[in-house]
Amino acid sequence: MDDSRQQSMELSRWKALPSRLAAGVGLFGFSLAVLNGMLAGNEPVVILVRAMLAMIVCWALAWCAGTMIVLAVSHDSSGDAPEEPSNGQDDVQDLDMNTADSITA
Repeated sequence: MDDSRQQSMELSRWKALPSRLAAGVGLFGFSLAVLNGMLAGNEPVVILVRAMLAMIVCWALAWCAGTMIVLAVSHDSSGDAPEEPSNGQDDVQDLDMNTADSITA
């Protein structure tokens, strides 16, 4: 029961990722667009309009990427795979093959 509670706590941390990632990337896109507009010598209105567009596009792309990351993490079922039934013979055969391969090499 403790494992399921820990997994849900970890998942709740991941669920905040899209909004945090989108905010950070959107702010970075805005500041980069303002800086480039100022260095290019554009008018202030043009700089702000382009920076706002850059911020919106960066925010949307980062939010989508963050959502995909959260879905990949939450749907990771590699730990939930059932174990294969084994009668013990396969392991012995594999060990014999590996021993034979290392002797011939």
